[in-house]
Amino acid sequence: MAIDPHKLHSGVRSRDPKAEVELTSFLRNLVRKDYEKTLGPLAEDYLQELLIRVIEGIRRNQVEHPQFLVTYCKNVAANVRIDGLRSAARAARRLVSIEEGRGSRSREDIEGELILNEQYQTVLKLMEQLDPISREVVRRFYFERQPVRRIEREMGLTQEQLRGRKDRAVKKLRDDYQALGQRFRVIPGGKQPQGGFKAAA
Repeated sequence: MAIDPHKLHSGVRSRDPKAEVELTSFLRNLVRKDYEKTLGPLAEDYLQELLIRVIEGIRRNQVEHPQFLVTYCKNVAANVRIDGLRSAARAARRLVSIEEGRGSRSREDIEGELILNEQYQTVLKLMEQLDPISREVVRRFYFERQPVRRIEREMGLTQEQLRGRKDRAVKKLRDDYQALGQRFRVIPGGKQPQGGFKAAA
């Protein structure tokens, strides 16, 4: 999608709704396929995050010159993607067995290995098989780490409904993951009965 960076930069700064629509289309075309491939069901959330960051950056004069707008968008898109991968890696670490390593390696080194690990991609793929409500519960609880009361309020769920949705979703992810020949581990904070699995509340 061809854009006029000067016109688009000026329009976004002046809060022109048409410019924001054009920017949204440009960013979507720029990263949609990559985000969907790497971030799975979280792609749309991070597309929105990308849009917010770019608009704020333009209005805070973080783009040195309009001619650098496309480069700026690409750089922000890459950073948002990495943030999404790290979030997915942390969530996958809570849901599946991922070798974190010990010894002299730093936390950043371990995080980098997690990002490159295919296991979190498997979790993202399996999440796509959940029903929309359960997928949203898992996303909010494990990926975004939102407070339980906030999830209940914003999704209109009772405490029992939320817990049921979460437990059933985790069980399905566990079963589907095990069907691929992988091994689940207990989510930190949960308890593991003999031969079983229980997610943290």
